Amino acid sequence: MGKRSKIILWVIIILAVAAVIAALANKHKGPQQTSQTQQQATGIKVVNAPKNQLISGFPSGLILGSATKTISSYSIPSTRPGGATQYTADFHTQTSIKDEYSAYLKYLGDNQYNIIQQQYNKSEANAMLYAKVGNKTINALITKATDGSTNVLITYLVQ
Repeated sequence: MGKRSKIILWVIIILAVAAVIAALANKHKGPQQTSQTQQQATGIKVVNAPKNQLISGFPSGLILGSATKTISSYSIPSTRPGGATQYTADFHTQTSIKDEYSAYLKYLGDNQYNIIQQQYNKSEANAMLYAKVGNKTINALITKATDGSTNVLITYLVQ
């Protein structure tokens, strides 16, 4: 792996970890309080979905596998014309990390996404995918949840 690829991988991992931290913080605060706090701190408006639901605009087809439980979902609308809008969903499933990773690889291939970065790490029980097609970007982080289920964090960016 080249130096540039390693830098890109670390940036993606850092962004994914930040998204997981934000999702966990949302789990402990009320949606309205979290949105107001985030907006005041950053000037960015975060729109949270009702508990256990996907945010409007997030493609439900990106939730792969069965027996899923949505933990949180939100969007960050663009504040400028022509800017990107981010949709995020954090959910648990009983499917294994390997099977979720394989399902997302297939989904991305079937939908003509260009996979820019991918990693499956069996020993550390995690996987990640970063892919683009046209004006859409998908970042998937798949990890083991504390309750033994598989946690999947999907960020879908549309420009």
